Formats: sequence, C-alpha cells, structure tokens
Amino acid sequence: MVLVEVDDDDRDNQSEIISTYHHPHDPSLKQLLLQLFNRQGADGKMITQANIRLTRSWSEAIEVMLNQCKINAGAIDLIGCQGFSIYDHVQQENGLAGQVEAIIQIGDPAILARLTGISSTGEFNLPDFSAPVEVPLETYLDWIFFSKFKKEILVLNAGNQISCTYIPADGDRSKMLASYIGPGNGLIDQLMQRLYELPFDRNGVVAGLGSFSEKLFNYIQKMDQFPGQVPPKYLGRKQYGLDFVLSVLRQALRWRIPEPDIIHSICRYVVFTTWKAVQDFIPRNVQEVVIGGSSCQNSFLMQLFQEYFPYTTIKKLSDYNLPSDFKEAVCSALLANECVRGISNNKGGHPTPGRLTIFGKICVVHKNGIQH
Repeated sequence: MVLVEVDDDDRDNQSEIISTYHHPHDPSLKQLLLQLFNRQGADGKMITQANIRLTRSWSEAIEVMLNQCKINAGAIDLIGCQGFSIYDHVQQENGLAGQVEAIIQIGDPAILARLTGISSTGEFNLPDFSAPVEVPLETYLDWIFFSKFKKEILVLNAGNQISCTYIPADGDRSKMLASYIGPGNGLIDQLMQRLYELPFDRNGVVAGLGSFSEKLFNYIQKMDQFPGQVPPKYLGRKQYGLDFVLSVLRQALRWRIPEPDIIHSICRYVVFTTWKAVQDFIPRNVQEVVIGGSSCQNSFLMQLFQEYFPYTTIKKLSDYNLPSDFKEAVCSALLANECVRGISNNKGGHPTPGRLTIFGKICVVHKNGIQH
C-alpha cells in the first residue's frame, strides 16, 4: 500500500511516493483467498465473505498508514484499488488461450469508500473490449514512467507470472508491445511447497544447489504451448496451476530427477521463455531490461537473466527509485487519478490497438452516502 502525490501538470513525473505500508493479511483470510484462487469448493457465500473481509482489511491498513503519517482521511482525495481476481474466462481457440471474456474480482471500491469515508476507484483490469486481447495492468504506468528516457526498454513484471512492456525509444504509445509471456515465481513457489513444504525458494538457494536437467526442460517446453503464441496474449490463472505442476512432478519423479534439479530447471525455463519472447517478438534490439516483481529477490533468477541477456543492461525497478513491491499500488493510484480526470487509461500496447478508453468505477463519498 502506498500514499502517492500525483502532479497533474507534469506528465513526465506523474507521482511522488510519500509513504509505503505493508499490511499482512490475517492467516484465515489468506487461506480463504487461496481457496478461491484454486477454486476449492468456492460458492456464493465464500465469495461474499472474502469480498467483505478483504475490503475491510484494506480499510484497516489505510487507517494504520494514515495514523503513522499523521494525516487525516479528509486530506486524501482518492483511493485506487485493483481488486483481487478470482476467476477469468478465456475464449479458447484450438486449445490455446485467446480473448478474455470475463473477470470476477473481489475487493469492492464502494465498500471501501463507505468504510474509509474516502472516494474510491477500482475495477481497472476488467476486460478491455475495445482491444483484441487483454494486456497487463502495469503497461500504462510503464509507458508514463519509462517513455521519457528515450531508450529501447523492456520492462518485465516478474511476479507470479511474467509480463512485459516494450517501450520504443520515441515513446510512441502505438508502437508499444505489452503482453503476458509465461510462468514466473508462482510456478517455482508451487513446486517448493510440494517438494519442500516451504512457501518459496528464498534467494534461489535451492535452485543454486541443483543442476540443469535437459530432459525435464525439453519435456516442459513440449508440454507448454503458451510461450509460442504470438503476443499480445492473455495468461489466465489455470495455465500454470495445479494440473501443470502435477504433470511436471509426475514426469520428474518417473525419471528420478533430484528435487534441487527440478527447481533449477524450472527457474531456467522461466527465464528462457522470457528470452525467447524477446528474440521472437520484440521488433528492435532492446538496450535495457528493467525487472520488477518478486523475481528481483531471487539472486539465482537475476543471475540467469544476465546469462540469457549478456549484451543488454539488466536493471531493477529500484534502480529507478520505483519500489518493486509497491509497483501495482502506484499503478492503481495513477489509473485512479486518470479515471477521475477523464483521461484515457486503458493499457494500450497492441500492434493493432483498440480505441483509447477510460477504465475504472468511481465511488464518490457524499454526505448522503456513496454515489457510483
């Protein structure tokens, strides 16, 4: 969570981060969200409970952060919240992921506005029906922030999944390319949880102890058809979910591949899919790769990125004074600001872009209640 001051008169320097705050979810809420994420017995009651509890958790975090900053809620103009996607429906074409047709989110800006007394804006990443396929939410922030540097830059949002935004040196929004690429830390984390009962591979230590299994790597590459699709393309939650993980594990155990070698090979596959996408689909030589997300905290993955991009400058978001852990929050603030000002904030980044539109639902606090 971030407190951001947005300068409406300076398009090159849109925002200044005033404060950041990390608010861990209650363990029972986290478990509920994981159940919804994995669709384990989800029903209307569970979704409703999660929606209210998640929004209440956000409101409590906002109250704590404002108290720490000694700022009254009345001094805050607007809250921007992305929501938590629990379901996406993707039109399938020949067995491959195609057009996004529906997303269900929890975390309601109307409830948040009522709880905090601050006007709130959300639902930025509902499907963009003006464009051929959904692209990553952070694309708009990437364009606003990095286009001013006049370089061929590839920004990687490397969290649970990896998505990219290619920014041309002239900053032309119509020349951008933004797309999901393939698996990220989410796939590594799932394997760590099943093999080691650990939430993740801290600093890539386990992967660093392993060796590369070409046999397993080739099996995964043959099984996974997503990276070969032409971008822009949408990566749903099911692509690298439980079925994919179990397929990898069954084959690895059948071949008696050591557990560290499994993690090592998966890490290499994650970086390889990114490198392959750049080779196949980015129109020009990239001068700089900027990496954000949880992958920045994995030294082994960062080492692999440098190995696969030996002649390209590799940087982290933090090198640009953008805190990687809070990028989505900064993006939400920017999208919210553009929404209430009536400025187009859909993500762009298509070779054949749809029309520029305004994303977001505005819930304004009036003395007589909430008005949508």
